[in-house]
Amino acid sequence: MLDIDGIPGSEGISPTSPAAIEWLVNQKLPAPFKSAKGFYQSSRSAGIWKPDGTLLKEGIRVHLFYYFERRITGQQLEAFLACIASTQDSLS
Repeated sequence: MLDIDGIPGSEGISPTSPAAIEWLVNQKLPAPFKSAKGFYQSSRSAGIWKPDGTLLKEGIRVHLFYYFERRITGQQLEAFLACIASTQDSLS
């Protein structure tokens, strides 16, 4: 699971919409995640509005879940993600 909190979304797209999740995956995640099948669940802090009509917490707030084609250990996953993080700054 990838826990995304507060990534600014695309102009004109509600950060709680499916379009925002699609934008996040296509624009911010590394290549292996773009074609992978997965599902998402909004974070508990997503979409809470203040009385003045603004979001309590800005940005896209979502949990992204992916299945691997084979079993991997936590250590293998950490190494994979560290390698990706060292070559790009996608989620910043």
